Formats: sequence, structure tokens, C-alpha cells
Amino acid sequence: MTLLAVTGLVAIQSTIAPVPQASAANAADFDPGDIISDAVFYNSGTMSVASIQAFLNSKVPNCTTGYTCLKDFRQSTFSRAADSQCAAYAGASNESAASIIYKVSTACGINPQVIVTTLQKEQGLVTNVYPSGWRYDTAMGYACPDTPAGCDAKYYGFYNQVYMAAWQFKVYQRYPTSFNYVAGNWKAIQYTPYNNCGAPSVYIRNQATAGLYNYTPYQPNAAALKNLYGVGDSCSSYGNRNFWVYFTDWFGSTHYTTAAQLSALWTQTGGATGSLGYPTNYPANYADGGVGQEFQRGWAYWSRATGAFMTSGSIGRSFLALYGTPTAMGYPIAAQKVQPGGAVSQQFQQGSLYTTPAGKIHRVANILLGPYLTEGGPAGWLGFPTDSTKGAINGGYMEPFDNGRIYRTGDTGPVAIPSAVVAAYDSVGGPGGKLGYPIVAKSTAKDGTNSVQFENGTISWSASKAAAVTMRPNPKLVRVSGADRYATAVAVSRTAFPGTAPVVFVATGETYPDALAAAPVAAKLGGPLLLTPSTVLSSAVSAEISRLKPAKIVVVGGTGAVSDAVVAKLKVLAPTVRLGGVDRFDTALKVTKYVFGSASTVFLATGMDYPDALSASAVAAARGNPVLLVDGTAASMPSATASYLASLHPSKTYVLGGTSVVSPGIMTQAGTISSVTRYAGVDRYDTNQLVNRALLPTASQAFLAGGADFPDALTGSVLSGVRAAPLYLTPQTCIPRRSWIGISSAGAGTLYLVGGAGVLGSGIVALTRCS
Repeated sequence: MTLLAVTGLVAIQSTIAPVPQASAANAADFDPGDIISDAVFYNSGTMSVASIQAFLNSKVPNCTTGYTCLKDFRQSTFSRAADSQCAAYAGASNESAASIIYKVSTACGINPQVIVTTLQKEQGLVTNVYPSGWRYDTAMGYACPDTPAGCDAKYYGFYNQVYMAAWQFKVYQRYPTSFNYVAGNWKAIQYTPYNNCGAPSVYIRNQATAGLYNYTPYQPNAAALKNLYGVGDSCSSYGNRNFWVYFTDWFGSTHYTTAAQLSALWTQTGGATGSLGYPTNYPANYADGGVGQEFQRGWAYWSRATGAFMTSGSIGRSFLALYGTPTAMGYPIAAQKVQPGGAVSQQFQQGSLYTTPAGKIHRVANILLGPYLTEGGPAGWLGFPTDSTKGAINGGYMEPFDNGRIYRTGDTGPVAIPSAVVAAYDSVGGPGGKLGYPIVAKSTAKDGTNSVQFENGTISWSASKAAAVTMRPNPKLVRVSGADRYATAVAVSRTAFPGTAPVVFVATGETYPDALAAAPVAAKLGGPLLLTPSTVLSSAVSAEISRLKPAKIVVVGGTGAVSDAVVAKLKVLAPTVRLGGVDRFDTALKVTKYVFGSASTVFLATGMDYPDALSASAVAAARGNPVLLVDGTAASMPSATASYLASLHPSKTYVLGGTSVVSPGIMTQAGTISSVTRYAGVDRYDTNQLVNRALLPTASQAFLAGGADFPDALTGSVLSGVRAAPLYLTPQTCIPRRSWIGISSAGAGTLYLVGGAGVLGSGIVALTRCS
């Protein structure tokens, strides 16, 4: 209570309920010279209208019939102009108590928690289930001195009381030396209004505490503090004690305010009596804009990307001890999760921390977390981690678990190996040894033999046989080549079709666009794709067509690609038809329409360059699917291409190349017709191995062709299509490591080199892997 700007309440009144037992406040923490910090007292941003209302609702779930409890109280307010203490207050009709508290705290710069606490301290309004009108009239004890005169009716009314009390605290702050209690000074402060009870000297450390004494000028004695939630003795007063107890129990520390970004989380977890408890340190502001804060029973963190989450126990301690501020692990992105055996885990931006039933704690980095969870996490066969994620040779990663390990490189992907092979693997040098990294997880044969495939071999074991290492022999190399691209095409034709063929496709070998879609069509019809100069039909090509004895020749492209003179010579060998359009896209459409009236799967690739289209053609030929070419830079497909794609009624469309190669608009358009998957690597070789390993994962043979130019891969696509085997693009001097892993994991015993030594050199013959 206060007499305008001077004095206040003596003791808790018998009609006000004692402070509810919450066990958050500890009398040993009460400091009469520092009851509450300025930072907390004047922080007006701690609660919103909604959070104030939710808090009031939580304190009185059910109000006594016939009474209006604070959570339901409403009052029409009038506007107040701004003055030197408070900003303007805009009056409103039928305002809730929560709204009045919020607007006053905002206008006057007082923590709304302070106002709520004072309402309870003065009249018990927050928890009272049958409040009288008089309690609302004198809600904050403003102008209610401890004298026979009683309260000044001029200041009656809930809105009046809340506003004037907040205004008065601002007066104390604005004129700090004009009142009895001054911050930074020693002052004799009485226990009660009765002088015979004593008045120990107190050093008042801050303005907020000075303001509380100016409002209620008594400190609690030892008896009041000993019985913190009850009655002391005849020399006890309770106003400032109760203020501190209520605030601590409800809102946490009176010295450390919960960061605004963490306040919703703090409230959701139970506030001062919840899983976090009250704050025990100031918020830490991180360089990336995030916030962290320590609480009684844990820590809380917030960032714009993740929102707010808490950590606690050994997870929270280890996060701080091992990684400090959220840099190495990032911020928490999920709540803690209970694991088998009473262990706990929590996921952060850069990985997860796992405790074990034995009390150990280890990190699983994101690079291995997905694979670990795929195997069931701690509840799966791997069990708990036994150490944290470690770097391994050649840029790889490894982590040990109870029953095995997970290895991963950018080339091999993640592979889990069981403990049964660990000793044998380590005995030959692990990933840095002759086996290399694991590339295919455990499989079990019909006879019960288990095996794990590595880059260069296999480890096998069974219930009766210990793990044994078997090195994989290099595949048999077969070169298919000629003196030039035209002769190589002939050599490919002879390999693919040693007998006759019902059809032969002929395209120019001088440029790529017209023939890119031809390989799947040729393979589908069972004939080769031969190349010719635009104006001359070589004798070797003529001889090969004669050998094949086709019933039909299909020329791909217009007269600018294959001249009429060449077509005339072809007609002498067999009936000939030309499939040519107004441009490369129209030609590709005509070629594909020549065979495919329907298709469950379709490949889309850009026709503006050849590498991705070559990969698409080879895989499509092997799977018996068509390829459609598009201008990948356009926002959508031409209407003719889109209509034809829809007429095929595919259930799946594969798009090759990144968004700069085939636009998102085209992918979205294709997605209206079928499901769509994009394969996009860091370069042409990576895209090639991605689609091969995904769609042709097993094969007894594989093909290599130069990726620096188109001819050999173009004609080789028909050969790989006929053999239903993958064709890998490669540089001249070495095999990309990911491609080699695809070849090895597929089980290819024979490797065909399509092209001469000038295209696939000695490094390829030596099976040299690119670094």
C-alpha cells in the first residue's frame, strides 16, 4: 500500500491466502538490499496480453459462482495523455484485466509480472476465487496507507489502481533522491511500523528495490523468512517478502529476466516450477542473432531458424562443455527424447547428442545421423554410439556403435557394417587399406553366408565360419573401338548385333542434337545407331548395313544433318525413312513417337548440351524407356512435347540435370502428369553415376565411354541398352571414384571400353581412380 508517493503495506492480511507452496523460492536467496534488479523490474516486454491471460487462467481454473475473478474481470477504461512518467494510454470499452495490465506496463515501462505480483501481494487478486468489489477498488494498494484514514476513494477502481501504481514507480525512478529510500545508500529499514521491533541498516543496491521500499517501507525479519510461506512472529511484516516469493515462484529469478525469445518456451514448460525453473543468469546474445540462457534446471536456446528449445541434464552440460555456444553443434531443433534403458538424446542443427545407459555421452554428426536413424537408432541393431563421429581417410567419416560402425564418404554414401566384420576389416587397414570403404551393406545368401561389399573386395562370414577377406578381381576389359567415331560406331554395331538386325538408325556424327533421343528407340527396335558425315556415306558404314541386312533404315535429322545424297545411297541398301523436325526438339519428338505410344517411365533432359542427355539415353535404352529433349532454360515445355508426354500416361518421369539445366518450371509441369525425380550431380560424371546407381544397380557387365565428346557414348548407348547394362561417362585418364564404386557394387565382371586410346587412355586401362 502507498500514501500517494510515500509509504505502504505492513503485513499480509488475514483475508489474503498465504503464498502457495511451490518450493521455487529459497529464503537464503532473499537479499533485503537487492529484492529485484532494475533490469527485471523495468522490462515491460516479458508478457503479451495472451500470456498474461493464460497465466491468470492457470491460477483460477474455476471461479466461485456469483463472483468475478481476475481472469474474467473487465472494465471500460478512459484515455490518458502522456506525461513525464508514462506514455499515452488509449482507453477502450470492456477491456480485460490482462489487456489493462499489458497496456499500463507498456505505457509506463514496468514489467507486467511486477504488476501481476503486486496485485497478489496487495489483495490476493490473482488467486482469489471469490474476490469482493473492494479488492478491485484497492487492487494495487495505491493511496492506501497504514493509518486509520484508510484508502483514498479518489483512486478507487482496478484501472485507476494499476495505472497509478505503475505511474508511482516511475516517479520513484524519475526522482530517485526525492524519497525516503535511495539507491546506493545505507538506510535503517524497520521490520514493522512498531519501533520496538528494530530497524537494521540495509544497503539499497538499485532503484527497483528502493521503489519497493518507498511503496512498502518494511523488510521481513528472520521469523518471516524462516516460515517463508506462512506467518512469522509479532515483529514480522510480509509485503516485500511476499512480493519476492510470489515473483520467484511464478516468474523465476528477480534478478535475471527470461529473454523475450524464450518466454513462451519458459511458460510452456511450467515457468519457475517447471522443467527449466527460474533463470540463473543473464541472456547470452550470440553473433548470429540467437539467444541462450541458463536456468535453474537447464538451458534454453533460440534462433530465428529453429525457434526455442531447452536442454537439460547431461545433454545440456555436455553441449556446453564440449561445444560451448551454439557454433559446432548449432542450436537444438527438437526436445529431448527418452531412449532405451533410460538414456536420452537430443537433436541439434549439426547432429545429435546421445547418452547411454552407462552414463556416457557421444555425438552423432548429421553426416551419419540419417543412416543411424534408418537402422533404428539406439533401439536398432547398431545400439548406442561408443564414441563420437570421427573424420576418416579421403574425407570420410566413421562412428563406432555397440554392435558395429557406420562409414561414409561423399563417393560411397553411408554404409553400416556389423561387429562381425570389424576385426577382419581393421586387420587389412580399414578404409585406408586394400579394401577401401564399404559400399554395400550386409546381405545374406540362401546358404546363410553373410557378406559386406567394399570398394575392392568382400568380407564374408557365417554362423560357423569366421569373417574372411576376399579381394575382388578387376573386371575383364574389352575395348570396342575403331579408327574414328564412325569406325567405332561400326565396331559397336558388330558387338551388339553379331548377326542381322531388323532396323538400322543413321545419324550425323558431326553434331549431337538430332541423335540424342535415337538410342532408346534403336535399342527398343533391336538395331544399331550408325554415324555418318553429313554428305558422305563411308564404305565401312555401307558395308556394316549390308552385313546387318535390315528391313528398314531410319535416318535421324533433316537434310542439314544427313544430306539427300547420303539418303539416296542408303535407299539402295534398304527401304529408308527420314525422321526430321524443324529443330532438335521436334526431331527428338518425331523419333520417340516412331516407337513409343505409351510408356510407364519417361526421361527428360536438355537438348541444349549432350552430357545429361547421353546419360538419359543410355539408361533409358537399358530400361526400354523413351527420352524427351527440352530447352531446359525455358520456363515450360513446348505444348507439343507436353501433350505427347501426357499421352504416354507415364507413372514416373526422371529429370536429369540441375535447375540451371532443366528449369523448375519444366519439372513442375512434368509433375502435373506423373511423379517426378530429379538426378543432378556436381558435374556430368556425377549426374551419370547417380542415375546409373539408382536405376541400374546390378549388372554383370558395364560400359565406359568418354564424357568429353558425344559420339562414342551415343552409339555405345545402344550396346549398353541391348545388354541392359549401365554406361558410365569418364574422363580420358581416370575413372571417377563414384563411378568405379557403381561398377563394383553392381558386380560387373566385364568392363567394355567404348572408344580408342585417344578417348580412353592408359589410365583407364589401369583402372586408375580420379583423385
